[in-house]
Amino acid sequence: MSKTDTAEKALSEAREWLSTAELALSHCKTGAPASVACAEAIHAIIRANDALTIHFLNRKATRHDDMPFLFLDLLRQGKLEKTHEHFHSLLSRALHAKSGADYGRQMFTLQDADYFVKGAREFLDVVAGCIK
Repeated sequence: MSKTDTAEKALSEAREWLSTAELALSHCKTGAPASVACAEAIHAIIRANDALTIHFLNRKATRHDDMPFLFLDLLRQGKLEKTHEHFHSLLSRALHAKSGADYGRQMFTLQDADYFVKGAREFLDVVAGCIK
């Protein structure tokens, strides 16, 4: 992790990814491919998780595969409330879908885009509350 990568910077970047995901989602509703909205939302989720782990653990996942495990570490250490445990499935699903969304290897529906954008929005709200 570089010295310039802070929780606040990661959260700011996550918000930018979410903003573009929401714009792409609006285009999906008029027939545009859902993969763009999914990819942008997934990047928002990843970067928001970086913000959490930088804030609480002073590190971030060095591989995307580590992302859900670091989130579980935060739960085990009591850094996050148990009510946030359901975000682990969002992180796992995002990780599983990432390359498919980024490289067009998977078909995504409007429902998928809604799921990832809504999940990213909710996750970012929680993350913002945690790192104030």
